[in-house]
Formats: sequence, structure tokens, C-alpha cells
Amino acid sequence: MPTPRVTVVIPLYNKRDYMERALRSVRVQGIDDCEIVIVDDGSTDGGGEIAAGYLDARDQLITQDNAGVSVARNRGIEAARSDFIAFLDADDQWLPGHLRNLLSLRELFPEAGLYATGFRRIMPDGLSIEDTLESDEPQCVDAFRTRRRISLLHTSAVAVDRDAALAVGGFIPDVPLGEDVEFFNRVCIERPLAYHPEVTEHYHYQTAGSASQRHAGTRSWTDVVLEPLQDRLDADDLPDRVQDGVIEYLTFQRLKWLPLADRQEARRFLSYSYMRRPGVRLSAALWRLAVRSLPAVVLRLIARVRSSRLALRAVVRDCGAIRRVRRMRPPEATETREEARRS
Repeated sequence: MPTPRVTVVIPLYNKRDYMERALRSVRVQGIDDCEIVIVDDGSTDGGGEIAAGYLDARDQLITQDNAGVSVARNRGIEAARSDFIAFLDADDQWLPGHLRNLLSLRELFPEAGLYATGFRRIMPDGLSIEDTLESDEPQCVDAFRTRRRISLLHTSAVAVDRDAALAVGGFIPDVPLGEDVEFFNRVCIERPLAYHPEVTEHYHYQTAGSASQRHAGTRSWTDVVLEPLQDRLDADDLPDRVQDGVIEYLTFQRLKWLPLADRQEARRFLSYSYMRRPGVRLSAALWRLAVRSLPAVVLRLIARVRSSRLALRAVVRDCGAIRRVRRMRPPEATETREEARRS
């Protein structure tokens, strides 16, 4: 059997209701030399049986006891016959052209380790949040500076060079949230990020049984994502080409995730020397004043507002990245409208 150009790794845990949608979105890519590797991570809802019906001789269905999404993805990487691996979560979907864009990125930028496209986060109430580059052309970008305010990367919109993934040790097990961003950071420290600005992935946020729903509030995102970067910065263990970008990323992410409900932790966030850099010095000083002087009830209220829809702006631009927020009609409303029109 010839070696496929790309392997699609899909971790599966109790996503029976979404499995068909995800696999159909792979099949419509029109890439014949594509292998699908599904790792059934101890599902109990029959999702593996649904998946098996869509696979053929090129593909693999691996079953294991429940060990978490990181172990499932790592097993898929190890089992892949291709040296280019695209990730797709079972409750997300690709738009036509997604794999072709990733493959073209690899041809244009073979030196990169991580490859990504724009994506759209679809909230349960129909709100659409789209993150991408404000560009008409694929390009290599500073993986940290361009993501200092806008995420740009989502697992189901990302592909990785297999050797690069193995070289950094894959995904960290036993981390329920943030494990993907932490993995992206390690790959991007070693190799460049290539990005295609076309939005070709839909991330269905907080579907039933999703990790974001099951593990909300269990472990600090900053512990998982920011602290390892901080440790490497403190140890002078970063290549020169990424050091300035990492500092900018840490600066803006510390401000974004400022834990206002914990004064001591908030002060620690604001004490780093990079909080006195031009461009953030005034903001950091104002936050220090607020943390020192405002009552706890007011700080908790500010924290809730910052994490609510009130903080969303229609368009945000920063360092070449752009976020667009739109109000879409909820899916059920769309279906009702279509049924009424047909009748």
C-alpha cells in the first residue's frame, strides 16, 4: 500500500452524534492519498462502530482504554503512515479545501513544523468568532507575537510535521485543557509556523461531552500554557529567533488571564519585568492600582465582565492577526425557518 501524503488523526471519546459529520468533512476534501486514523479512547456510546462504517482499507481504527485526548493523539501520531499529520476532533468539521491548503503550505514552507488555517468558533447560541491572518497570502509568521491577543490556532485547523511532533515529545498526558496550545508552543519554539488565512475549519464550542465542557475550571490554563514558557525564559532556554515573541506573548496573555479573584496571584502576574515594557506599562500600572485598592467584590465583577460577551468587539486586529465576531442564527432557528419556507 503506497504511503499517504497526509494522515488525519481523530481522537474519539463519546462523540457518536458528531462522528458522521466529522468524517464526511474529511471525505469531501477530495484527497485520494489520505489516511484516517481514529483512536477510540474508551468510548461507551458506540461512536467507534459509527466510525468503522466510514473507513476503508487505507484507514485505521485503534481502540484503547480511556486515557485522555493527549494519549489518543500521541497514539495516532505513532501509528500514522504519513510524515504529515492533520488533527480533527470528532465534534468539529472541515470545509472543502482544508487539506489542500495544508498540503500547499507544506510545499511552500518545508522548513516549518506547524501548519494552520483560519478557523471559526461556533458557539451554542450561534455566535461566530473567526480567527485568522489579515492577509491574502499564505506565509510564515512569528508564532508567538501574532498570537499575543488572538489565538490563531485551533487543534482541528492544525497539521504538524511528524518528526517535529515526535522530537518535542508529543502532547502531555493527564492535562485535560490547554494541552494543545502547550504542544503548539513547544513545536513553534523549534520550528516556524506556516499559516493559510482561508477559514476552513469549524470549531463547535462546548458540544455535549466536549473537553471544554467536562473539565471547565479544573486546572488553570496559565499553569499549563504560560508557566512552561516562563520557566524556559527564566532558564535562558529559548532560541534567539523566538525570545522576543515569547516575551510579548507572555506579557499580553498575563494581562488577559489576570486572576482578579486572587490578589496575590494577580500581583505575581504583574510583577514580571516585561510588564514594564513600552506599550503595556500604563495598563499594568492601572491593574496594579486596581488590585491593590478595589474591594474584592468589585474585582470579581470586573473579572466576570472581562470573560463575558460584553468584552467581545466586532473586530480586533493585532500584529497581523484579526478576529471577527458575528451574530449568526442558531442552527435550530435556521432549520425551523427552512421547514417553514418549504411548507
